Amino acid sequence: MKKTILPAAVSVIAAAALHAAEIDGPLSPEDSLKHLKLEEGLRLQLVAAEPLVVDPVATAFDADGRMFVAENRGYPTGPGEGRPPAGIVALLEDTDGNGVFDKRTNFAEGLSYPNGLLPWRGGIFVTCAPDIFYLKDTDGDNKADVRKVVLTGFSIKSTTQLRVSHPKLGLDGWVWVTAGLQGGDVESPLNKNQAKVSYAKSDGRFHPDTFEFVTVSGQGQFGLTFDDYGNKFVCDNRTPIDHAVLQPHHLKRNPRYAFSQTVNTVGTDGADAVVYPLSRDTTTAGFHPSLLTKLHLGSFTSACGTLIFRGNRLTPSHYGNAFICEPAQNLVQRRIMFPTGGSFDARLAKDGEDFLATPDTWSRIVYADQGPEGGLYLTDFYRKTLDHPRYLPEHVRDTADFVSGNTQGRIYRVVSEGGSRRNWKSYSLAEAKTSRLVRELDIDNGWSRDTARRLLLERRDPDSIKPLRRLVEQGETSAGRVAALWLLDNFDQLGAATLIASVADQDPRVREAAMRLTEGRIADNPSLASLLVSMGADTDSKVAFHQALALGNVDDPARIKALAAIAFNTPEDQWTRAAALSGIGSETKAFAMNVLGLHALSKTVRSRDLSALMNETGRILGAGGKPEEVEAVFTTATRSRNKADAAWQRSLLSGIADGLRAKRSSLRALLSAEGAGMKMKPGVDAIMKQAAADAGSAKAGAKARLAAVQLLAHSDFATCGEILLGLVGSRESIELQQGAIQALTRIVDPKIGPALVEPVKWRGYPPTVSRAVVGAMLSNSRLLPDLLQAMSSGVVQNWMVEPRRRAALMKHRDKKVQALAKKVFGSLESGDRKKAYEESKAVAKMKGDSGNGRAVYTKICAQCHVYEGLGAKVGPDLTGMRNQPAEALLMHIVMPNYEVVPGFTSYEVETRDDRSLSGLLASESDSSVTIRQAQGVEETILRSNILSLRSTSLSLMPEELEKAISKQELADLLAFLKGQ
Repeated sequence: MKKTILPAAVSVIAAAALHAAEIDGPLSPEDSLKHLKLEEGLRLQLVAAEPLVVDPVATAFDADGRMFVAENRGYPTGPGEGRPPAGIVALLEDTDGNGVFDKRTNFAEGLSYPNGLLPWRGGIFVTCAPDIFYLKDTDGDNKADVRKVVLTGFSIKSTTQLRVSHPKLGLDGWVWVTAGLQGGDVESPLNKNQAKVSYAKSDGRFHPDTFEFVTVSGQGQFGLTFDDYGNKFVCDNRTPIDHAVLQPHHLKRNPRYAFSQTVNTVGTDGADAVVYPLSRDTTTAGFHPSLLTKLHLGSFTSACGTLIFRGNRLTPSHYGNAFICEPAQNLVQRRIMFPTGGSFDARLAKDGEDFLATPDTWSRIVYADQGPEGGLYLTDFYRKTLDHPRYLPEHVRDTADFVSGNTQGRIYRVVSEGGSRRNWKSYSLAEAKTSRLVRELDIDNGWSRDTARRLLLERRDPDSIKPLRRLVEQGETSAGRVAALWLLDNFDQLGAATLIASVADQDPRVREAAMRLTEGRIADNPSLASLLVSMGADTDSKVAFHQALALGNVDDPARIKALAAIAFNTPEDQWTRAAALSGIGSETKAFAMNVLGLHALSKTVRSRDLSALMNETGRILGAGGKPEEVEAVFTTATRSRNKADAAWQRSLLSGIADGLRAKRSSLRALLSAEGAGMKMKPGVDAIMKQAAADAGSAKAGAKARLAAVQLLAHSDFATCGEILLGLVGSRESIELQQGAIQALTRIVDPKIGPALVEPVKWRGYPPTVSRAVVGAMLSNSRLLPDLLQAMSSGVVQNWMVEPRRRAALMKHRDKKVQALAKKVFGSLESGDRKKAYEESKAVAKMKGDSGNGRAVYTKICAQCHVYEGLGAKVGPDLTGMRNQPAEALLMHIVMPNYEVVPGFTSYEVETRDDRSLSGLLASESDSSVTIRQAQGVEETILRSNILSLRSTSLSLMPEELEKAISKQELADLLAFLKGQ
């Protein structure tokens, strides 16, 4: 099969007139190309199209510059019963060297849903759940005659959008893959020594020769990319860029550290991640003409194929940028990355405009890659309908067209205008000598470096060691020196002298790589340990972050001074704090004293906010420190009477109290004890008194008041009860009221429960506050009788407790609570949700008022959902749902458990300090879990304080919400959600 397509270019000015209206394809490849609006100064070339390539979803270039293409021809549900799998891996070649592919060979056929490719040892790895294959041609006919399953057991329980994908070779010499949000029970048929690995909320990596498989942090859907220095980034539908900052073993080092996050969202996500399409929104049911509402500026809803571009055929300003595909809205966005603390942030390259966009609604660019010549490659799946049937309302699935376009597909290349053109054949590295491969590591083209590094790994030529050492010492580029450093490590040839020299190198990126490599060696290398302990905090934030991770593996108390210095230099960065605090072990007192000593000596400390650092340090100290250690730190911390220090002193005390509670103690118990507790009491009383004053004073400022309220959770009713009750139901911010409610429900006093549900006060609560009160009282067994009594007397509506909580209360271990629950809920039936939906259908045809609907949304939805920036990020973002039919939206409101979005099932936690929490599992580590509750409130709980943790397999969204509002209000809500 042979088809020649001439390169073409589109200028922004010439194309402007073509974007006045959306275009419902299909268009020919040449016509579709004309409508692609590209960033000015660049040229777009069509390098392959149907019939040469069909349904492409991923690409990979081998060392000869040939392109392998994963063709997901079976998407979304397969070719049909009784028919063989349709997926193909195609091999495309450019036979005349003009940069356009003109020859195709079916390298492998009969695959289900191939979605990722990686060359290795003359063949390729292919991700195709439940398997990862290794395919290789050994007889020269360009067809794979070797076909091995190297790993199997990846989950296929969900849709074909959610599967293992994106194999990428890391600097460590392992192949990294995304979990597809699913995970699996993975084992290798070729390595019987490899135990089965069961996992869910993480990604993985495997050794390309032994097939050992381990889990790693991050949970990517369809996109995984590395920068030059080994930083891993993934994405999912609503999150364009996530950075895997920490690994689980880092947090495992300190079981008293209540921190469970390992991934940082880079830049905006959800409704805040704005895109600028030239076509209508085609998310979910939006492609049905009869269901369209109106054009609107969208946000990411199908982010995929994220790439950190490292090629040299665009402009220098494009190097290191993130390119994110958004196929549902027919565009590609460019974001400029920049470091911040231990992670990164990002901003849109040009306000109000995306890197590439088209009014052609069939154009579905799903994958970004970099090519041998340094250009950016974009893979266009080109389908009428991108979504999977499961994500559409059941009653409209049969009307959707999931077939049209399944014989089409395009691949584009982006290069700069006027860039040099080299013959395609000059990019081949397959036969390159070792000396050339080492030189290729030091050029400014990511494909050349990656391919040379892979070939050097495969060959393991002893003659490469000396030139690699020379490159580490004398290389011109940071990326080349870092690649050489890692290769020496891969070959077990990274000597202590080279590593020590690199740790002190003038280039911060070389120092960063050296710190990463030091982490695994430092425990057994006294000279390395001494160097890191003595060198002080690095001036570069990324180097200091990895320095802290490495120091955490040093078995020497002297490391504490260095860790304190690193944390003190950037106390606002949560990732640097986590790196330091995870490594202090049982030396919390020494760490705190060193931080306080640095504070006393610093003349620029007023620019630093120590509150978060001191709060987290206090929590660890309270959870594991001896009373005399707590007393020593508190006494030292409160010697200062400077008003500027009051905020972090308060945070320290709050953290200590939280830590004490985690081990079933309390601040009151500590103060009642002899010795240290009594010495602390005057200082604690003074801080509490001032906190109570600040909590009730508008002059104190929102941040200070919220911190004061959180501290008062460890006080008593006499000191702060009336102040906190005065905040609940007031005109203060919902965040402050929520904090006051949480504080009150943690104070042990019989007056609190009745006061929260006192009839007159209750009737004055706005809906968000009344729900917060019910949720907080449900989480505390001491307050359950008061809540149930208020329901029994008719003050609080019993339907405010969702059915599954009702059932649990009617089986409560406390017989008094059980009896009250049966009295309150015994006659309350949740009913048949399907029947309730059928009875509510008439509402979908009623005329709604969008303005009133906004008020209804704020009342019952905003505490858990975001719509165009309004609300809390707990449940799914609703911004992209406006084009769904009213009946579909109604179904999700009335029947929230009909189709639960993956990742949004609720969890229930019972704690040792007698609390019961319900929410989403935001993150977890070996030592703690983080639960996200209504209003976006997150609480991190040490596993040592957890009695039980279980998934309900149900939506966090309660049933019977339709009972909380009238039918007209429900119609108004639908009008608001549909943007009418």
